[in-house]
Amino acid sequence: MDTERTLFDRHFAVGVLSGVLETFARFNTTAVTRYAFRLEEVRAPGELAEAVGSHYGQTSPDLSLLLVPQWPAELAGSLRKWLFGFLDTAEDSLPGIMSLRSEDAQQVFIADLIYRFETALTPARVHLVTGESFPATERQEKFVFETDNAVWVLYLRSASQEAESRD
Repeated sequence: MDTERTLFDRHFAVGVLSGVLETFARFNTTAVTRYAFRLEEVRAPGELAEAVGSHYGQTSPDLSLLLVPQWPAELAGSLRKWLFGFLDTAEDSLPGIMSLRSEDAQQVFIADLIYRFETALTPARVHLVTGESFPATERQEKFVFETDNAVWVLYLRSASQEAESRD
């Protein structure tokens, strides 16, 4: 029963994180650029880098994983950069969201997200994916969380809407 409860708690917490990420992806998406922020479990067999690469259809021999010992600080910087970009152009008609214009409010929000990543995933190690190739009209960043019994990837991506429509 404890294992089932722990598994349920983890997946519920991942669902909450996924909802927050999806909401911010929608806020950031414009007529020109589409954003995707996802937290996904990787179930591909093999070495960790190969599993992550095959999960995303990347077969680049340059793909590698860079261990991030101080991952909470690294992740906090990335989340701040990716999540709050829409505030530069947002109208003040979103009063609840507009409170996030404050650096202090952003810091508290990000700290809460980091806490949720720590408690939901309890990672043994965290890596940053490097060496990927993608079109010039696209930006990506991926964090890989190794847990005791799973691998999770935080996938942050922006791409030109025009480029996506050609795919």
